[in-house]
Amino acid sequence: MSTDWFWEGNVIDCLEKHLKDLGWSIVGKADTASRQTGVDLHAKKGDIELLIEAKGYPSTTYQRGARQGMPKPTNPSTQARHWYAEVVLCAMLRLHDHPSATVAIAFPEFPVFTSMVSRTQDSLRKLGLRVIFVTESGKIRVVGDLI
Repeated sequence: MSTDWFWEGNVIDCLEKHLKDLGWSIVGKADTASRQTGVDLHAKKGDIELLIEAKGYPSTTYQRGARQGMPKPTNPSTQARHWYAEVVLCAMLRLHDHPSATVAIAFPEFPVFTSMVSRTQDSLRKLGLRVIFVTESGKIRVVGDLI
């Protein structure tokens, strides 16, 4: 588990708090520290079901395992682009498996993620995917309407 604000678990925690503050019930939350698979955050409000796939921003060093603390060979912005592609695919699979749900992708607000969202915004809109950014201060910025 990382204390970096941009770690995926911290992004999810900020989203959870924000949704609860808006009256959403949390149905499920993945344990990111244990690398649990599945929907990262599942919320419900009335008849609306919200499924969120989130990613953090890559650190420059390994966070666990035998190489913990050692520098990673991949540039974080390059790795972030790969993570962006991964989260979009996961979100598309969620849309397929849960056609009546609202599906969102969420990221810490870093230029590489905002650029990727800007460059793919028309496709994201056609897919019906929502986008959420979490700032370093913990504020939530939704691109377009969440619901």
